[in-house]
Amino acid sequence: LELIQNLKLTLNYYFAGDRWTNYKSTNIKMDNINDLNVGAVYDINDSFSLNIKANNILSQKYDIWYGYPAQGINVAGGFTLKF
Repeated sequence: LELIQNLKLTLNYYFAGDRWTNYKSTNIKMDNINDLNVGAVYDINDSFSLNIKANNILSQKYDIWYGYPAQGINVAGGFTLKF
């Protein structure tokens, strides 16, 4: 989506349901994943751009793998330099 020249917005949703794992010979039902992320990229020129992304903005608590929790809401930013 490009509302402002050189600015691109992103929206990403990931769902995973009916998740099961086997731990110590026991089947365990894991929580569903509802992961909503938003981001933006601003192209300053053909060689340089800035980006920012907010992940898990619903701040859902779930395990990616059994016993390994996902991060809550988090934000990352950076830049791209093209040669």
